[in-house]
Amino acid sequence: TLLKINPIHRKVIFRAKGRWGSSLNRGEEISNHLKSLGFDTMYGEGVGVGNPGETTYSLPNDTRDSTIVFLKGPTTQEEFFMLKNNGNKIIIDLIDSIGNGDYTMEQICGWPIDGLIVPTEQLAVEARILKPNIHVEVIHHHWDKKHLNNIEQYRKDEFRLGYIGSPGGLFYGDDIDILNTVHKWEEQTTTSPSYTCHYSVRPEGDSQYLYKPNCKASTAAAVGSNIITSRDYSLNHLLPDDYPYYTNTDVESVKKVVNYAKETFGSKVWNGGLEMMRELKERTSIERIVGGDYVKFLRRFN
Repeated sequence: TLLKINPIHRKVIFRAKGRWGSSLNRGEEISNHLKSLGFDTMYGEGVGVGNPGETTYSLPNDTRDSTIVFLKGPTTQEEFFMLKNNGNKIIIDLIDSIGNGDYTMEQICGWPIDGLIVPTEQLAVEARILKPNIHVEVIHHHWDKKHLNNIEQYRKDEFRLGYIGSPGGLFYGDDIDILNTVHKWEEQTTTSPSYTCHYSVRPEGDSQYLYKPNCKASTAAAVGSNIITSRDYSLNHLLPDDYPYYTNTDVESVKKVVNYAKETFGSKVWNGGLEMMRELKERTSIERIVGGDYVKFLRRFN
């Protein structure tokens, strides 16, 4: 028999300091999807400090009985503690803030929070040790549907290797002569389908390898491509251990896997990789992430 699960009674408010790609994905898009499922949600960005050129926005001082999801970290200390003192439930969605070195887990667990969303199981274990009384959940990053807007115009009959992301996440780029790079955020969603193989290699043990979310692999999956990738912790349980284009993270290994991917393009090995990526696409769709994982997590805060 199925257990009857209570609906979410509290309003869910997403807060971000600024309009970044990740705040739109993890805030605005999730808020809109929850709304489509019948939940009371809103998204707001800006830190309310009034500096020239900055969005100024802060939640009203009488905001109560809601679940507040701060994206990456608190907006301002004043708003954070006002909301906590008003009896709201406070959640931090780390996204990539630990991978970028914005905070440490010790800092975050020192704050009076009720819940934590993390990108890897290792971070979840660390958080549960530091703060046993909070709800901690790995909720994978969904892929952005904007990547599908121009997908029909691209052919998939030749090997084209692309890195889609900020320069700070590109390793060994100068050593791979066939690698194309797309750094500008506004170009990423329009060009990602043109690459039949994506690239995301982070040195083993690097903070990005340990703590960054699964965005690059899921983006490749969304546009029907394979990816040459390190075995980042965020890919545990998302891509199988025998995915053919995993690489060790020394430069010679990376070059070998690039050549292997090029040589096996269109082969049985290549198509086997694409099948694994199709499963990743389904697992990290917004419908599955929000309708399944996110709703289940939010129900803990009623």
